[in-house]
Amino acid sequence: MKFQSSITVANSSATEMVLHLEPWGEQFMMSPTSTLSITAKAEQAGAFEIEHLDNEMIVLAWPSASVEVFSGDVEVDIARTIPISSGS
Repeated sequence: MKFQSSITVANSSATEMVLHLEPWGEQFMMSPTSTLSITAKAEQAGAFEIEHLDNEMIVLAWPSASVEVFSGDVEVDIARTIPISSGS
């Protein structure tokens, strides 16, 4: 794949937070002070879109992206590596 982008999301609050990975609808419970790294690979250039809500965060990948989620060096989401359609 040509393009790659990685982000790290952190729960800096004192309570649990839900991370929503879209467009797959995958959810991850994040304990206080925890972090997750999200890596996307794609044939097309793109960027993550991130929305913050009360005790929730939504991370949206772009069309053609395959996404993997890591906690430290451990992959916690191996099922979301199927590229999403660009819709065209």
